[in-house]
Amino acid sequence: YLLDQPIDDDSVTFPELLQTAGYQTGLFGKWHLVERPKGFDDYRILPRQGRYQGPEFISPDSDERSTIQGWSTDVITDLTIDFIKSLDSQRPFLVMCHYKATHDPWDSREPHRSLWSSENEKIPEPPNLLQEFDDDQAAAKRTTLKLEQINQGTFPHTRLENVSKLEQRRHIYQQYIKSFLRCGRVLDENVGRFMKFLDESGHAENTIVVYTADQGHFLGEHGFFSKRFMYDESMRMPFIIRFPDGTGAGTTCEDMISNVDFAPTVLELAGVKVLGSMQGRSFVSNLRGQTPKNWPTAVYYRYWQHLLHRDVTAHYGIRTRTEKLIYFHGQSLGMTDYADTPPQWEYYDLQRDPAEMVNRINDPDAQQRVEELRSQLANLQRQIGDKPVQ
Repeated sequence: YLLDQPIDDDSVTFPELLQTAGYQTGLFGKWHLVERPKGFDDYRILPRQGRYQGPEFISPDSDERSTIQGWSTDVITDLTIDFIKSLDSQRPFLVMCHYKATHDPWDSREPHRSLWSSENEKIPEPPNLLQEFDDDQAAAKRTTLKLEQINQGTFPHTRLENVSKLEQRRHIYQQYIKSFLRCGRVLDENVGRFMKFLDESGHAENTIVVYTADQGHFLGEHGFFSKRFMYDESMRMPFIIRFPDGTGAGTTCEDMISNVDFAPTVLELAGVKVLGSMQGRSFVSNLRGQTPKNWPTAVYYRYWQHLLHRDVTAHYGIRTRTEKLIYFHGQSLGMTDYADTPPQWEYYDLQRDPAEMVNRINDPDAQQRVEELRSQLANLQRQIGDKPVQ
């Protein structure tokens, strides 16, 4: 599985290209790859996910882990700011600040840890919190991402006795969403602290800031916690950018992008040539309000860890502005315990059904669009060099 496989030695990353171009480079926080980072002058990375309190770090000059006292989110911000303070002010820099938050067990520290502590304080429920699945959504029906199935190791919580699974789900949801929001409050506080540092130090005048994530997250939608499914709450992720000249301040770009576009975009912004072997394309023009005429109108998604985590089936699909088509694998992919897992397609009309509640794959009125999307999906796979098994 890719998180446990080394990066190909022949692969060149965008930090390496920036480093070669004269940029000072640093990385602090989550890395979660089997090999140490390449292309960074300095780094402090968490072992895998790391821990919130008293985090351990791996550095380039030692095989030993060092512990820094404090809360992980605070410590990573401190490391990032200290690195920038140490730099040669006459040379450009790239710094990547990777927080563990907001990851399970969604812990927090004071003063935020005491927020919403009363059981009488209720956080609104998503409309489809109590959704139940039939055979048209077999992969979702099978998964153990449902809140009532969360274990204590992932998230310490209380449970009710002698209640239905949906009552249990509602009970756990309140604990889960409050913990997630408390964890996020510490993150928000540190992002604000970092931005304030850039402003007060003068770096904001010539520094581009990007805020993004590695995926979205279920907050009770479909009754789920965590991530992985191609449903929108998990598939969509934030991408916020601030230019020092205020270009496009307060605006939203509606164009569709994916994470393979990030590296070419950063390289173009830095004035460094993009390698032809890189996947994706730069969306700098889009950010400046000049969308290329041939810009993609759909994005490709793939989740490859077949039934490895919480019985989520490996799947891939295509999302346009108004529709989504998903293929869930059926074969065991080497996992004999699930050899009888049937393959399945799911199709959603996101204009009629934005919450993705009704799989219309067998709707006679949808068949033409399904076939067109299958063809479009195959084209996207070829463009990106992917060859999923069907």
